[in-house]
This record gives sequence, structure tokens and C-alpha cells, in this order.
Amino acid sequence: MYRVLARQLLQLGVTCFDEGMGIMGDWFPPKLTEFQWGAWPGEMVYDITPDDLPVLIKRIPVKSPNPYAILTDRRTHFVQCLLKGRRYVVEWRENHDVRDFSKFDHWKAQDQKRMAALTVPYTPTGIPRDKDPDFLTFADTVKVFRAFLLQQPRPPHYHWRNINAELP
Repeated sequence: MYRVLARQLLQLGVTCFDEGMGIMGDWFPPKLTEFQWGAWPGEMVYDITPDDLPVLIKRIPVKSPNPYAILTDRRTHFVQCLLKGRRYVVEWRENHDVRDFSKFDHWKAQDQKRMAALTVPYTPTGIPRDKDPDFLTFADTVKVFRAFLLQQPRPPHYHWRNINAELP
């Protein structure tokens, strides 16, 4: 039902909140922002502040089968992280058409210092985790999420590898 409603209402900037479930309707953007965890798929936090980010990201359970978090904004853009050990893989996506989610740009943040230590050309496979530029620290992850939340551009002190071709 949400998909049918979304096709008609998204272009009008209308959102849908499911009172019975206490969450935004699937396919609808939040009023401002929505933060969710992979470990608790039905638990969302709406309209967060930058000060909330460290606490929310720290709540990702290390031993969860889905140790990730996603922050989505009104434009349906999102930033997400996947916890692996003590580091995070961080991605940033901009959807260009709310009616056609196949039109997007999706980037992976990479640590520039770790990138500089690699031989050129860079291939993203077979690198030990302690040297892999795809793994960011907690502080770096919070910085990326903060920039996204404040609607700033992708922070320039990371290398942003476009991964559109790697996604289904």
C-alpha cells in the first residue's frame, strides 16, 4: 500500500506516518531525518541533532548479525556505516529522483593516509584490515554523519570512491 501511495504523493512532498506502527511509512522520507539500526529494524529515531550522533552510532552492537546504522534525510539521501571490529565502513548516497531510485550516486569514504600508503593503481581487494583505507575510525564516522546531518558536502579530507558500478 505504501508503494502505491508513494508513487502518487512523493512528487508533492507529502510524507506518511503509520500511527499503528509508530514509524514512517515505507518509501516515504522523514520530516527531517531518520536514524535506524540494522540490529533493531523497527526502532527509529527521528529529527536528531549533531550531539545525538556519537551516542546513536555507539549503540551499534558489535556482535549483531546486522551491525550497521543509516541516517536518511528528507531528500531521501542517506549516509550509512557498517561496524567491523573497531572500525567502520562508511558510505554516502544521493538519490536524484524520488520516483526512480535507480538514479543515484553512491560513494564509499576512504582514509587518505591509508590510501597514500598503497601502491598505485589501487585495487580494493586483498588488503589487510589494519591497512585497508575503507575502514574509518569512530571519530571519522561521526564527522561524516555530522556533515550529512548538517547538509554539508561530503567532507573533503576523505577520498570518496564512487561505487555505483558495484551496486545491483
